[in-house]
Amino acid sequence: MLDPDSHCRLALSLVDNTLLNEKATADDVRALCRASCTDFGQVAAVCIYPAFVSLARELLQGTGIKVATVVNFPDGCQEAGAVERAIHQARE
Repeated sequence: MLDPDSHCRLALSLVDNTLLNEKATADDVRALCRASCTDFGQVAAVCIYPAFVSLARELLQGTGIKVATVVNFPDGCQEAGAVERAIHQARE
């Protein structure tokens, strides 16, 4: 049986901490990344828009926390060219 701290660590390790607010700023992403590492453990990933992927990678380097992103979100009606540009932005 797991002790309470182990339960917290397990639960956190299954979470994707997500910030998909279209008005999010770099400071919001910094706060998200800081909140993703706690005294009880860390989340599995942070999920942000492509524009913030490189910042999150830099901030989370060495933590083991993965960076996830979305494109053509939330409505799925962007043109293919815009989707392709977002994908390339996320890969940089």
